[in-house]
Amino acid sequence: MNGKSESQLFSERLNKACDQAGFPVRGRAKEIQEKLEEKVSVVAIRKWLNGEAIPDTKRMRNLAKIVGTSVDHLITGESDKTKVELAGSVNKVPVLSWVQAGVWTESPSAETLGDIINWQETTAKVTSKAFALRVRGDSMTNPHGYPSIPDGSIVIVESCPDPENGKIVVAMLSDSEEATLKKLQKDGPFKHLIPLNPKYEPIPINGNCRIVGYVKQVIMDL
Repeated sequence: MNGKSESQLFSERLNKACDQAGFPVRGRAKEIQEKLEEKVSVVAIRKWLNGEAIPDTKRMRNLAKIVGTSVDHLITGESDKTKVELAGSVNKVPVLSWVQAGVWTESPSAETLGDIINWQETTAKVTSKAFALRVRGDSMTNPHGYPSIPDGSIVIVESCPDPENGKIVVAMLSDSEEATLKKLQKDGPFKHLIPLNPKYEPIPINGNCRIVGYVKQVIMDL
């Protein structure tokens, strides 16, 4: 665990991509501003470069384009080489209900699901324990931009009982039969499940939940 925030990791990837694309360190924010299709202040761009903020989805795509990388790389650190190796490789994972999610990780097989199984194609590199869920509700809809996982989106989830800080996770709370989708926040001995929508309250983790896995890909219609 490196203890760095999501925005700090993003800024490291962005600056490295800028270096490789030939953007000078001095005046970098101004040069990026001149190439962006949408008008953005130099102050806002400096925050991206300094690890103080992350752009919204539209600006992220434009930014990735001008620095010669992919949105996935800026967000997750996945290398372009890995993306090339995986190009054309499509996996299929079962689409589970929010009740089935907890059972699946304990016994990941088609027999667990019964006769009717829906499948979701994904280009994400996943194991045989991965699965998909269709998002319900607006607790993960971020009114302030990226990241945002709106109602109706499909998330590709990799099974993992102890994901890194900052990951979007699927968790089973002890007082519910259904899984929940939230951002995992670790602060020393304290852990919380954080909704991306601020109108919902964080959920303290104190032995009351089991982490099922973390989101590797979000699929949505624009």
